[in-house]
Amino acid sequence: MPACNPLSKPSSPGVYLRLSVTDRCNLRCRYCMPKEGVRLLPRGEILSLERMAALVFRLAQAVPVNKVRLTGGEPLVRKGLCFLVERLADLPGHPPLVMTTNGTLLAPMASLLRQLGIRRVNISIDTLQPDRYHELTGGQLDDVLAGIDAAQQAGFETVKLNTVLLGGINDDELSDLTRFALARGLQIRFIELMKRGPSQQQESFFHYIPAQRALDLLRQSFDLTPLDSIGTTAVMYQVTWGERKGEVGVITPVSHPFCQGCQRLRLDARGHLFPCLMSDRQVDLTPYLQATTDNGQLADLIRQQLDAKLTARAELCSTPMSRIGG
Repeated sequence: MPACNPLSKPSSPGVYLRLSVTDRCNLRCRYCMPKEGVRLLPRGEILSLERMAALVFRLAQAVPVNKVRLTGGEPLVRKGLCFLVERLADLPGHPPLVMTTNGTLLAPMASLLRQLGIRRVNISIDTLQPDRYHELTGGQLDDVLAGIDAAQQAGFETVKLNTVLLGGINDDELSDLTRFALARGLQIRFIELMKRGPSQQQESFFHYIPAQRALDLLRQSFDLTPLDSIGTTAVMYQVTWGERKGEVGVITPVSHPFCQGCQRLRLDARGHLFPCLMSDRQVDLTPYLQATTDNGQLADLIRQQLDAKLTARAELCSTPMSRIGG
């Protein structure tokens, strides 16, 4: 079994904020936003980018923020996103501004996003087979590959690949995906499928395979050497393929949860703060956009959401993943 990720203490004292800028997405991945769809937020409930930026600034004034990750849905479908990136680049303390994307819309935007302040990007890619990719997501694999190429050319500090482990769907491609990453000098992380969200998403859970199975499959093709993983959600390994060396990680929310010490909080596009992907518990932070509200009260609310993380796994979350970010 992979060692339990040693996150008994946070890697830094601040909050790691994952900001879902929209619940819309241009793909329909089976395990996230199935073909039949999920209930989308009414557009009138979604914060303007100006108010969203102002709310993140208020949060950063109340508690230290050590990283902000833009997510979705798919963040690049949000019109005017570059305005938000430019504003958040001026947050107190200038925490790293990073993004998770499906990559399909990234190619024409990568260079500008880097110039405006995005430092790192994670790109989702669950298969290298065009037909399989289309069946799984409804999109075109060539768009993702173009996004990966553009991200590397744009000069981001790091470009990482994320692959959800799907038994019977992509577990025959783990070695190919790893070679793809190694050939481009990229880190790849394999993520366990989580049982959560509406019934449609729970039904996909029969494709779950543990990270240990992925490691066993990878060891058939590569030498894996454990690396120091403190401060990350992924259990990391050095992977060797001939003369090439790189890094591969497994993220184990099901088989080896890493809740203890986790400082991640999720802010959705309405301004509601969630403690975890596994919890429906939420608090509306938009009243704190008013100038007269107290930062101390806001800080208390944020700490309460952090405390709620340790009980989240006992709950059944019905909020779509696309609303609060994968």
